[in-house]
Amino acid sequence: MLRDLILILFLIFLFGCSSEVDLQREPDLQSNLLSLDEKYEKETYLGVVNDNMTPKERNAFNLPDEWEAYRIEFNHSTRFIDHEGAEIEKEAMKSHNFKFNIWTEESFKSEWSNVEVKEGTSMAIITDLFPLYTATQVQLVPMTDEEYLERSYAYEEGEIAIEVYINEAFYEKDDRMVPEEIYDRSDNFNRFSSTSSEASKRKERLLNIEEYPVFLVYDHEGLVLKTYDIHELLEFLDRIESYKN
Repeated sequence: MLRDLILILFLIFLFGCSSEVDLQREPDLQSNLLSLDEKYEKETYLGVVNDNMTPKERNAFNLPDEWEAYRIEFNHSTRFIDHEGAEIEKEAMKSHNFKFNIWTEESFKSEWSNVEVKEGTSMAIITDLFPLYTATQVQLVPMTDEEYLERSYAYEEGEIAIEVYINEAFYEKDDRMVPEEIYDRSDNFNRFSSTSSEASKRKERLLNIEEYPVFLVYDHEGLVLKTYDIHELLEFLDRIESYKN
């Protein structure tokens, strides 16, 4: 009986170690994760590895005809770790807004799915066409500073993107989120966002933002203007208009 107990403990140790070693291999895929919980009974996410679309096409909510995408299912055994390998709660994973490394229980096969997209086609219909895998481990992939700032850039060469951060103190004195003078020049920029809150601490650090309101202008390669003076921004936009004419 003692021998049988020792054998059982050895097998548990052996399989446990094998599983842990297996998770040290390279991840099967890296993707973002979009929750599909409302469609499926089990906790399921859509992981898009590649859709062959530009950020501009994505922002216009276009759907490609061919995707490298997968349905990723979580279960009670799915393990969640940060970028250094430390175990984290699933809630921390849900608040992560970048990519994930994913290991699957099944043997993974990289493949593209052809999707016939017609007018009115919804994501709810499309997701059934993607291969389904069960995640054994999900790891947060940190966003580099460059990747973080690139999210604000203009989509294409020749385009301009503007961000305006007002902050609450200034907003209380002037409840206009965006001065009308900026809207009057809307033909001179392609992306625009404005908020009554301050920029993130990360953006403050990277762009050395010291006061508010602040006006940030980007082309397709990076920051081209940072100013706390709206008149300087307006002059910049007027120069763009003169250049176009």
